[in-house]
Amino acid sequence: MGHRRFGPRLATIRASDLAKLGYCEQRVVLEKQLGERLTGEQRAGIRRGTEAHDRFLRQSLVINPSVGTSKPKRWCFIATAVFGADAPQTERLREFRDTVLRPTLLGRFAIRAYYRASPAIVDGLQRRPWALRAMRKMLCAFIACLDGSSPTDTSPKEHKP
Repeated sequence: MGHRRFGPRLATIRASDLAKLGYCEQRVVLEKQLGERLTGEQRAGIRRGTEAHDRFLRQSLVINPSVGTSKPKRWCFIATAVFGADAPQTERLREFRDTVLRPTLLGRFAIRAYYRASPAIVDGLQRRPWALRAMRKMLCAFIACLDGSSPTDTSPKEHKP
């Protein structure tokens, strides 16, 4: 039986927001109205927590590919491991997925197969630097084909996960 969703989707509420309610309700209201003011240390802590959650989710998908999540999927597991999450190459591959593959039935099937297999592939790539380098070369060649250019890698350095 599927899940029903009633009304508009609500914004994500972080655990820290709930904890603040116990401290001072008015502070939470003012932060929502005026914007939250975070210290650099707080922003770094939020980033570390988000990264840890993403790692846990990827590990969960290796163990059980059918794990469900309400989190939007910006994933491109292999490209993220090779280039980094916000690298232009990763964004280009996401664009290919979203504009070329996602609109077609066969493309959506390929995306589902990729999401099932890629966490385990990334796990293997992270243990074998030579395989990570080889994957980088293959992805650079693929991106070059997409863009109609030569398959040389012009990125300054290899991403360290």
